Amino acid sequence: MTRRILVALSLLAMLGLAALFAAPPAAAEPAIRWNPNRVEETLQPGQTRTIGTSFTALADVPSAILRVSTSVTPYVSVQPSSIGPVSKGQTVTVTLTVSVPIDALPATTTGAVQLRIAEPHGKKEFGKTIARPLPVAVCVEWPKATLENLHVSYPPTLDAIVHAEFRVVRFSVADPLHNGPRPQIAIEIEDNPNGLSLAEFFDGDPGADLSTEIASGAYAEITVGGRLAYRFGLPDVPAVLVVIPETGRFVTVTDAGAAFQSTGEFQGILNSLQGE
Repeated sequence: MTRRILVALSLLAMLGLAALFAAPPAAAEPAIRWNPNRVEETLQPGQTRTIGTSFTALADVPSAILRVSTSVTPYVSVQPSSIGPVSKGQTVTVTLTVSVPIDALPATTTGAVQLRIAEPHGKKEFGKTIARPLPVAVCVEWPKATLENLHVSYPPTLDAIVHAEFRVVRFSVADPLHNGPRPQIAIEIEDNPNGLSLAEFFDGDPGADLSTEIASGAYAEITVGGRLAYRFGLPDVPAVLVVIPETGRFVTVTDAGAAFQSTGEFQGILNSLQGE
């Protein structure tokens, strides 16, 4: 009896080891092949682009729906939205329309176009994604302006005017029907050849007078383009001022009127600002 038990235990151990080291099941072969095998588009806000794609059935495909993953639905639509059964070897044309809203912020968004079974071939298959989805990436870029070695992106809802002689670039609302002074964001370069500190420079001479705010600590330390910067809220003006110390100079970014804080445009410009 003891011998039989030992033999049984040995067999169980061998089966366990075989299962442990067995090769994993092979990944399912794709049922369709996309051409191209991925879509990557770069657009500015307000732009629209149409992209022709297609897929070839590597096996018979039942009736299906074409679906854009939630992450890219703000930008991407697909036609047709559904297809009938597709025979092996048949190619189906699919059109993607990429459209970026005028108020979109710079970002890269990824997702996919999926083909999902529409016929109820049993509960397990209905709605199943047919391998493999088409990867999609949409990169939203703003227009760019350059002032000396400063490079900055800005929303197309603003006009950019570079005054090289005054070492300033100004952004204002791009609305020809706008009456009165337009809200502005200004980026300015101010030389600091003597290496003055923030407090020494911005005491009214040569820079703006921020002595009260600096003395009281009424500012926040932030990072702009990987560099330490100082953000001042000036409610009496009103304005928001960001000061970026650089070697031999200061770069200031001003939202006169604080009109671009809630829209994200001021922060978007700060995020894109590249200098030394």
